[in-house]
Amino acid sequence: MDTDAVKTAISILSALVAVFGAVSSYQIRNQTRRDTFESQRDSVLLAIADSDNRAAYLVLRAETVIDELARLSREASAAHTDEASRLTVSLREIANTVVDIVRRDLDEQRIEGLQYSESALAELRRLTRAEVAITKALRNESFELVYGRAAELCAKLRATT
Repeated sequence: MDTDAVKTAISILSALVAVFGAVSSYQIRNQTRRDTFESQRDSVLLAIADSDNRAAYLVLRAETVIDELARLSREASAAHTDEASRLTVSLREIANTVVDIVRRDLDEQRIEGLQYSESALAELRRLTRAEVAITKALRNESFELVYGRAAELCAKLRATT
């Protein structure tokens, strides 16, 4: 083999190594994107479950406090009964609001079934933003103010009975 043939062989080998490197890099990049997509999908599912649990807790808490106020206000003064009625209305509004907040037009099987693609990635981003908004809405401080006021009234009513 002469030097030109060796140079040509080296150039061909270099080109093959570069092609294999590019293919390998492309495959690794796609696998990383798929892994990231699946991780983000799982995070959205966990966030949905967390929001649903928080909503169920808030509704159950409202129902429990409403029952407690109703039981305690039977023997209370008119002023306390009026306040209990106002708080009961507020607690029912909270429960209805919470149910509306977590109402979604999706099912978890559809999310679990999403496969990596640009459109699925865009859908997952939209779902993530929506779930962040739901989580923030469920942490509404006014809910805690109403619950706190209801707890104070229950404590007063227990002390007077």
